[in-house]
Amino acid sequence: MRSSDNAPEATLDAIDLSIMWDRLVSIADEIVTTLVRTSFSTIVSESYDLTVAILDRDGKLVAQGTRSLPVFMGTAPRTLTHFLERFPPDTLNPGDVIMSNDPWIGTGHMFDINVMRPVFFENTIIAYTMSITHLPDIGGIGFGATATEIFHEGLRIPIIKFLEEGKRNELIVDFIANNVRIPDQVLGDLLANVTANQVGGQMILDFIAEYGLQNIDQLSHSIRHSSEKAMREAIQEMKDGSYRNSVEIEGIDGPLSLGCQARIEGSSINI
Repeated sequence: MRSSDNAPEATLDAIDLSIMWDRLVSIADEIVTTLVRTSFSTIVSESYDLTVAILDRDGKLVAQGTRSLPVFMGTAPRTLTHFLERFPPDTLNPGDVIMSNDPWIGTGHMFDINVMRPVFFENTIIAYTMSITHLPDIGGIGFGATATEIFHEGLRIPIIKFLEEGKRNELIVDFIANNVRIPDQVLGDLLANVTANQVGGQMILDFIAEYGLQNIDQLSHSIRHSSEKAMREAIQEMKDGSYRNSVEIEGIDGPLSLGCQARIEGSSINI
């Protein structure tokens, strides 16, 4: 387990941190609620195949929706890193929305769309909201195990600006609509992601206005410091040593052994 960065900000006291942290989680939950109520497909509205994340301006995770899939939480910060390599923060404007379903930078398959919106305060990015949902269709030969190459899986959307300064790119809309079987549901879910992230961004601005903040930097640092402290205390209670286990998984030519070793030393764990 690596230590978090040594940010210069002092941490908040425990009471302020608890209140403000819970507030960020409630904002993430409101993004989830908006997403569920505005989506067109039952994959989102009933199955909750989704994740919502709030990240600071450095791309570090600070809050997630309580109904979010853990596996997506692991990929969201890395996906944002790729988004910002393609569109650096100084090239983004209020109202921009970036998205992609590229499995190599996202969740691992093309049915999952990643949608991100920067949150601006006084012309400066202070946070990012991100949602990930499983689309009802993405073209190709359909959902299943019959694909033998990535091109069978459907439309691979690179990192693009779906909205630019609040204006939707209709060429992208038409391109997607003509490559999926149920365009109304697919586009409906995409726009639900856009709306949900917009709602979350406005709630973050309302939050910092209420508390008289200019950004969430100190709060982000405090959240990560508190999380690391709790994690290290839990590791400290475990006995030092190396632990290993493995499982057999299906392979193309036969079973494969997937192994993992954890080495515990004090408050650190090496995987």
